[in-house]
Amino acid sequence: ISRNKNQCIENSSIKNLNNKDCINYAYISTPISAHYKNILNVINNKNIKVIICEKTLTNNLEKTNSVISKCKNNKILLLESYMYQYHPQFSKLKKIVKGIQKKNKNGTIYCRYTIPSLDKYDHRNNVKLTGGIINEIGCYPLSVLYLLFDIDVEKLRKIKIINK
Repeated sequence: ISRNKNQCIENSSIKNLNNKDCINYAYISTPISAHYKNILNVINNKNIKVIICEKTLTNNLEKTNSVISKCKNNKILLLESYMYQYHPQFSKLKKIVKGIQKKNKNGTIYCRYTIPSLDKYDHRNNVKLTGGIINEIGCYPLSVLYLLFDIDVEKLRKIKIINK
């Protein structure tokens, strides 16, 4: 899937995908605003068993719930992907955290989360192409807690946001 000069999303590759009988997996890494439409198109391919979608799944809770429901009804495994968890820096940090946890020691890890200045033509600055910076990269602070500290879903739900 690509964007043309007018920044419109073209779906020619999904149309071709749906004409093939041998495809079982789909990986969607388009701007967030296109995820919902692209996932629905892929679900129409009866051979698809797994859909892996780059974060964030959609830019709307109703769309997300709809996608999850449609995938369940079609017995399709739906996964949301975070590439950073495979980066060498993240792997090293995870080893450090696990070492602290293994030794039953209290440790402090200071992380400064910043968003670099983006080119004004970047898709994150165009609401029509993505959900914006909050949807595009705002999910990292929560996902890093889950992925770095092996927090289970029930514990993650209990985390309270503290305003200082």
